[in-house]
Amino acid sequence: MDELVVWLRDQLDRDEQIACAVDDSLGEVDLTWKYEPEDELGGRVVSARGADIIYDVTTGVGEHVSEHSPRRVLREIQNDREILHQYERLLRDQARHAEAEAELAADIARHERTGHWEGPGDPESRRRALRREGDYLPAMLVVMEGWVRRKAAVYAHRPGYSEEW
Repeated sequence: MDELVVWLRDQLDRDEQIACAVDDSLGEVDLTWKYEPEDELGGRVVSARGADIIYDVTTGVGEHVSEHSPRRVLREIQNDREILHQYERLLRDQARHAEAEAELAADIARHERTGHWEGPGDPESRRRALRREGDYLPAMLVVMEGWVRRKAAVYAHRPGYSEEW
């Protein structure tokens, strides 16, 4: 999954570069676009100020292009990066949880051998805390992993995608 996360992050970086390049190529054009129909066959996509013609297009294409302006793409990238960050945080939490469970098991085994408690805190309190965390982590990871896989599927036509992820 780590490779998929890295690859997905690279795809977001690429989309950001493309969106910024489009903005740069248009000069001072506002990043928000709108579609202005001229007749039943088509119209033009213009900056939000209405001054800069970006594309002359057919009706369906114009609406689509205006809805996917660089500003929208950049907002989506920002949102996707935050969700990806949350997913990585959950993966780290899961790893820490597994370590804490192993430490507690070792402390309990040592207690059973020696007859006295050497671990930090109260074993039952630690066990309850781990159980609560163990209940929500897998559920959240399933949701987040589903998002990662679906997002990667959107980019699957690009080089570097592996079906094994």
